[in-house]
Amino acid sequence: MPRYLALSCALIILLLFSACCANRKEASTVDYQSVPLDHEFTSSELAEMNNSFAFKLWQEIDSKDQNMFLSPYSITTAMGMAYTGARGNTANEMGQVMGYRYNPQQQHLLFQASRNQLDEVQGRKKAQLHVANAMFSSNRNKSRSVPEFSQILQDSFLSELKYLDFNKAKETADYINNWVEERTNNRIKDIVSEDQIAQSNDGLVLVNSIYFKSAWASPFNEEATGEDKFYTSSKRDVV
Repeated sequence: MPRYLALSCALIILLLFSACCANRKEASTVDYQSVPLDHEFTSSELAEMNNSFAFKLWQEIDSKDQNMFLSPYSITTAMGMAYTGARGNTANEMGQVMGYRYNPQQQHLLFQASRNQLDEVQGRKKAQLHVANAMFSSNRNKSRSVPEFSQILQDSFLSELKYLDFNKAKETADYINNWVEERTNNRIKDIVSEDQIAQSNDGLVLVNSIYFKSAWASPFNEEATGEDKFYTSSKRDVV
């Protein structure tokens, strides 16, 4: 009997609709790495950046009394979507915290290179890998949305863009929850609540979901396995 490794995770971020709209205030910018127009962005650059962010984040949230599971790639990607539409001080602060190397007009190309490599994994048909992004926005923001921003989300992140009636908090939450559930093979449910939508001030909901399933490279021998205690620490165990 084959053993499988299955992973499903999703990230949801609620944002006020400020940076990604037509009325944007310019401010001083970070001294980003400058690259020529023909620069070839590679997924290894994003991997290095994401690893650095992951270790910094872990240091901030690690708790010795709890087991924790998180997806730095999901956080980096969802924030990258927001960063693409940010300018001025907002872009500066996001870039510094996330460790983005390029300005908002170029950083998305790094994510695009990463997505192309992930698509190759799916194409080899040795594993199931589905990464999905989406931006759910209040209908009130539609007239202020910048077309170029929406196009980049679709081109570089393969993001879906949906405008919903945030005044109908339950219906909106149900729509987003169903979207995530479908793309994680029914693994993740109720990722956002009705109250969160109601309190979002007609903002944005950015979502990244990842579903991965593959056979182990070295499968376990079923005859050599059995039920036993699993230790979460040297003193604590669960059956």
